[in-house]
Amino acid sequence: MEKGPRIERRVVDNVLVTVIGAERALLGDLHHRFLRIPWWLALSSIVCFFLGVNVLFALAYELVGGVAWVGRAASLLSFSVHTMATHRYG
Repeated sequence: MEKGPRIERRVVDNVLVTVIGAERALLGDLHHRFLRIPWWLALSSIVCFFLGVNVLFALAYELVGGVAWVGRAASLLSFSVHTMATHRYG
């Protein structure tokens, strides 16, 4: 017995929408989900992502021997933030 196409029915803005055969993406529509979360959560997510990437860069700088004039972990993080914030670099 062969399985037919996937059929999904949803009500969107008081209109019944029928989707036939569309494959569900692994993460769905991530951009749409991001736009639908509360503003404070969206802003917190952006800040955490920015800080997380900068911490990873600071760790990478430390692993390759650091930067000549940078010594402490806070300085590495500061160097990372300045490097990522430089216009047309990151």
